[in-house]
Amino acid sequence: LALRGPPGSVAKSVRIFQNEWRSIRLVLILSMVMLVVSGCTISWMKLDRELYHYPLPAVIITIVIVTVLFFMVRRILLLQRLFAIPSDVIVRGDLTIEGGTNERI
Repeated sequence: LALRGPPGSVAKSVRIFQNEWRSIRLVLILSMVMLVVSGCTISWMKLDRELYHYPLPAVIITIVIVTVLFFMVRRILLLQRLFAIPSDVIVRGDLTIEGGTNERI
C-alpha cells in the first residue's frame, strides 16, 4: 500500500514501523518468558508426590528449560549485534531518483 500510495507514504510507513518496533520486541520477549514460566509450572504441577519424595524430575526439567532460554537469549543478542545497521545507512523515508525529473518514489 505504501509503495502505491501518495508521495510520502513510504516515509510514513517506515516511521510507523520504527515507532512500533520496541513494543513488538517487548511482546516477543514477554511471550518467550511466559512460555518458559508455563513450562516450568506444568512440570511442577505434574509432579507425583507419592512416587517421588524429592522433586528431582521437576528440578531437572526446570534446569533444562531455563538453560534453553539462556541460550535462546544469547543467540538473539548475537544476531542483534550481527544485523545491527549503522544509523547513517538506514532507509528513513522517501527515495529520490537522480535523473532528468528528480521524481519522488
